[in-house]
Amino acid sequence: MVTGVAAALAGAIKASVLDSVVAGTSGAGFELAVLTAVLVGGVALTGGSGSILGVLLGVLFLGCLQNGLTLLDVPTFWQQMAQGTALVAGAALAYFAPRTAR
Repeated sequence: MVTGVAAALAGAIKASVLDSVVAGTSGAGFELAVLTAVLVGGVALTGGSGSILGVLLGVLFLGCLQNGLTLLDVPTFWQQMAQGTALVAGAALAYFAPRTAR
């Protein structure tokens, strides 16, 4: 229920910023960004570990990365490449960090 309310609130905020929303396409392409932010934030793909603070820091890192690349006028393709690199690094970190701790 909380997730549904949060999604509705996010949709209302996005609609107010854009002044219009087309159903079905306004969230397309955010899957990679969400997965990257969660993995960089320290949540394991297998589940069972992670924190909200870590995910928040992952979102802030990803937002700063995208904002910085946009301000530097980097083409969209290279921005997606940087985001994919962060995704791979986050997945590697989630895989190897528990193994080195043991």
